[in-house]
Amino acid sequence: MNMRKMFLYSNNAENFEELMKLFIEFSGGEKAVIAFCCEGAAGWEPYFEDFRELCFYLGAAEVFAVAPVKGTNRLDETSISNIEKATGIFVTGGNTLNYWSIYCASPIKQLIRKKYFEGIPYAGLSAGSMIAADKVYCAEEGLNEVSTGLELVKDLLVVPHLVYPTFQTP
Repeated sequence: MNMRKMFLYSNNAENFEELMKLFIEFSGGEKAVIAFCCEGAAGWEPYFEDFRELCFYLGAAEVFAVAPVKGTNRLDETSISNIEKATGIFVTGGNTLNYWSIYCASPIKQLIRKKYFEGIPYAGLSAGSMIAADKVYCAEEGLNEVSTGLELVKDLLVVPHLVYPTFQTP
């Protein structure tokens, strides 16, 4: 039986580094090759550099950026190659609808599923954790179901920033 590893983060809180250390370890330790998958929103590059430095600090061998071609939801051959050679896939946060259209509503979904079910660890941060499920509920749209996610896990509602309402009694 192939043991799979999944890390679903709400945010990069104080224990993020500790949890990322496990992700790097399960991704191959000093041989880990991490694909940092993002939506390519304006200003993403400094976040990638910070993430890359953290991964190197934790012992990873390489960290590659995966971002759509500017102005599209399509990945180029370099980004696809970066996912193919990854020993760990990290999908970061942002607009859930954008992540869904880039990684779930395209052929990239099958590549990520193949890698995960072969034993490559998957980590998702916020939107990246939400799209890992079989059904994606989009906070930007009031928790309405968007469609089918990556289907890495079933029957799990992932709502990383859920705020419970405060009830007042009369």
